[in-house]
Amino acid sequence: MADLKRKREGGDSEPCAAEKTAIGIIPARHGSTRFPGKPLADIGGKPMIWVRECAFFFVKFWLVKCGASFLPFTSSKTRADLRLQHTYHNAKKSTRLSKLVVATDDQRIVDVVKDFGGEVFMTDPKWENGTERCLEVMNKLKEEGSSYDIVVNIQGDEPFIEASHIDSVVDVVATSDAVMGSLCRPHIDEADVMSVNNVKVVLDVNQFALYFSRALIPYNKKGAYDPDTKYWRKLGIYSYRADFLPKFIEMPASLLQKSEDLEQNKVIEAGYRIRMGIVNEAVHGVDTPEQLVHLNELIKSGEIKMTNS
Repeated sequence: MADLKRKREGGDSEPCAAEKTAIGIIPARHGSTRFPGKPLADIGGKPMIWVRECAFFFVKFWLVKCGASFLPFTSSKTRADLRLQHTYHNAKKSTRLSKLVVATDDQRIVDVVKDFGGEVFMTDPKWENGTERCLEVMNKLKEEGSSYDIVVNIQGDEPFIEASHIDSVVDVVATSDAVMGSLCRPHIDEADVMSVNNVKVVLDVNQFALYFSRALIPYNKKGAYDPDTKYWRKLGIYSYRADFLPKFIEMPASLLQKSEDLEQNKVIEAGYRIRMGIVNEAVHGVDTPEQLVHLNELIKSGEIKMTNS
């Protein structure tokens, strides 16, 4: 219980884990370097940032390993009835978020979010990344009299994020002394961990991150993939203690951050702690047009199972 009653700088006790409030922010930028217009890219007939309340989509890659078959799409009517749920409304189902907003610098995205009934903030176009947009939203809300203990940065290119994932990434920060949280899952196969676009993480016994890398970690003397090694694949979602978010943005880029091109490494290198939640479900990220094409092929072929929520 000690970590749930830490003292703040002013001397007041922190709320316990269950009482800590969290806000989810989805930074969405139309002018993506690797994938221009990504938030409005079409997935299963809807823009990536859109989610319909009536259906629930998830991917369990461990079923693939076990040889399970997936339900195919049977007709155009079925496809219409079971629309892909995308980022916003999947996140809206989280029981740990007190508020959910989109942060963007593009009027086209503002219009789309308003069309599906979401809440959106227009942010300064000068920001270089989504974390800076999250801080601007937090500052605006604070000026309006609203404050939160934990900030969840939900990547707009994670259309299969589940509410339980968001709950987990909130709790890993709420119940520990970590200043940041994220999620990871067991690896699927060699291809899943060999790509430099798939970030790996090694953990201690308490699920605190020791290091993040684009390389295969842990490595071995053979210099090759080992199917018996437990590799962890990081997912694209982060949580922050609200009072740490400004510090995170102000921290200079570190050696390990520059070496791996992974911003979270500067946190570990500076002596702070990042705790990881472990999930068994895989979440598709979409960073390039090629990945989008592949994802839509999986949807059309029925390799992604769809069930009603």
